[in-house]
Formats: sequence, C-alpha cells, structure tokens
Amino acid sequence: MLNDNYNILNDSILQLPIFYSEGSCEQVIVDRLSEYRDFLMSNNIGDVSLRESIDLFIGKVSKMYEEYYLGHQNKAYALFKEAFEYETRGRLPVKTVLPKEPLYRARINNNNIDYSTDEMFHIKYSLRSKVKTQRYSFPGLPCLYLGASSYVCWLELDRPQMEQFQVAEILQRDKTKDYEVIDFCVHPHAFYKELIAKDNNKKTEHENLTFDDYLRWWPIMAVCSVAVKNEDDPFKPEYIFPQFVLQYYLEEKMDDIIGIKYMSIKAGRVSMKQYESDYRTYANYVIPIKSLTGSLEEYCCELSNQFEVKNTVSGKEHQMISDMVDVNQIKWEVIGNDEEIDETPLDKAVIYTKSGIPLHYGKSGFRKIEKILSGEIIKELVYDDECF
Repeated sequence: MLNDNYNILNDSILQLPIFYSEGSCEQVIVDRLSEYRDFLMSNNIGDVSLRESIDLFIGKVSKMYEEYYLGHQNKAYALFKEAFEYETRGRLPVKTVLPKEPLYRARINNNNIDYSTDEMFHIKYSLRSKVKTQRYSFPGLPCLYLGASSYVCWLELDRPQMEQFQVAEILQRDKTKDYEVIDFCVHPHAFYKELIAKDNNKKTEHENLTFDDYLRWWPIMAVCSVAVKNEDDPFKPEYIFPQFVLQYYLEEKMDDIIGIKYMSIKAGRVSMKQYESDYRTYANYVIPIKSLTGSLEEYCCELSNQFEVKNTVSGKEHQMISDMVDVNQIKWEVIGNDEEIDETPLDKAVIYTKSGIPLHYGKSGFRKIEKILSGEIIKELVYDDECF
C-alpha cells in the first residue's frame, strides 16, 4: 500500500523551484526551510533526528551566507560542507545515470556564419575569460552545459528568436559506460509518481531512494533551486550554494560522478505544470572540465573522449528544412509500418504554455529540430520536374 504520507510531496510547501520578488535570498531560504520543518512536524512525519538535521542545516546555511558576505569564503565553504555532509549523513548524494539518448547544447547565433561543431562543445580554454558565473560553475571555468531537450536549451537562452537558435546533438561515445551525476532534478511531483510505480512493482529511475532519504535531500535541492531575483546583476546570491556543490564535487574527487543534473528554473517561469511532465523537458546537466592538457589544446581531452558533437543545425537551416518538410519535399524516414518505429521518451513528452495548455512535444518544432539533428530525414528530395 502507498504510504499516506507520500501525499505531502504534492503540497505547495515542497514545490520547486522557489521564486521570490522581495527580501533577501538567504532569508527566503531560511523561511522556506523553516516552513518545511514545521510542516513535517504538524503532519507528524519523520523522526526527531530528521527535524534536528533540518534545524542544523538551516543554521549552517544562514551562517554560510553571513561569512560569504563578509568575504570569508573559506569559512563559508566550511559551513556549507558541514551542512551538506550532515544532511546526507556522510553518504554520497542522490545520483542518477546520464541518459544514453542524445543531449543538446545550444547557442545564440546572430551571425551569418554558423558555429562549427567544435564551437558547440565547451568554451575553448583560450576564451575562458568570457565564461560568466553560472548556477553550477564559477567565472572562468569552462563546463559542458547540456539540456535533455532542445526545448530546455531554448528556455535557458531566454527564448531567443528561432532563426538565431543554433543547436548541437551531443552523444556519449561509449554507450556501454554508465556515467553518474549528482541529481538535483528529483522534483516532488516526479518522485511521487516514482513511489506509485514502485508500489506497483515497476522499475524507477531512483530505485534506492527512500521516502525518508528524500525528505533529507529536499532541503539541499531547495537551496539549489532558488530563482534569480535580479537577472541583470553580476553577483547572484542564489548561486552561492550550488557553486559550493560543484566545488565539493571537484575537491572530493568523486571519480564515479561526472557532473550534476538540475532542473531548469526557467521552465517554471513558463508554467509550474512543466514539472509534472517527463523530466526530459526541463532537465539540465553541467559537466566541468577534468584536465588542462597544454597551451595548444583548446578542449578537455577527457570530455572529448567521453562525448562528441555529432551534428549541429542553425536556426536558419532548421527553418529551411522545416518549410520543405511542411510541403512534403522532404519526408521523415519511415522503416516498415508505424508499429515498428521506436519512439523516444521525447516523442511522448508534454510541454505547457504560459496559460497551462498542454502540448504534445513530439509534434513541436523542437522535436523537429532533434529529428533533423539525428538524421531521421530521408536524404532524397521529392523534386518538382518544373524546377529543372
């Protein structure tokens, strides 16, 4: 039987990301975590040690911000580490396996010349001065930022015009290997569905993640999932804790972990219903460089050995091909009858408009971009003889 306590995962107190328009970042975090602790207590969920750990976590995070603002970054990181390790009880963080299906990287292209496949990998070492602060990376640190869909890449770039939207398909070179990532994308709605699936003896993504463990993991995810209040400000306090997570990963040298998976905050700005759908429509990945191989090398050799940029298509090319598909000059590749065609998870996904209208992702222009990248279009054109 499904535990009645699992229903709290659908309560507004647990919903992520956290958006705010007034007050300081650190106070918003303390207030939400305090509400979370009180909510568990009022519903008689969790034991005393869980509530004590949340109290300790709140105190350490609050002090972490204070030390950071005083310029004491070493003290701030030490407080983060104490909070992080106590909340996870010394165990490794929640993890998942990097999906074997294609991932995507996108860039805004305002030029007439398309980016090369190399330029769609991580930022070159020689251009590290252009690397800005990101949620999970520091200024000057090249990282491979990937999206589980071209749609989430578009959101992360603040929804540029489609003709300026260049996308690359990134593939894992050796699909027999399982690359693990720290998972900050276990949304309460998604985990509730996993618990139901487990109750029906179905396999889930987080087989070993218990309800009690999730209650300890949620405060960490919450601090990592605070929306930026002032996007134009150079300094973003919402990034302090997530960047410390990356530092922890790098310093602890967890060799079995390759990077971090996290939910797109910007997906929630479109519709909070987005998180009720399949994770692939809003999941991001950040994979930091692993080595510096010399002044003549522009890319991390380890990441280059693990991933390849298989293909890239600019917005202008995508529009041209799409127009030809729409008038049946190019057709999707079909092998056998419809029953034999393998659907990918993205074909079955759903995305939502600002007003909450559900749309079939498989019919969207973003799925069309991904099909173009994967080569699912027949190379033969249906020509009109009058054109020649």
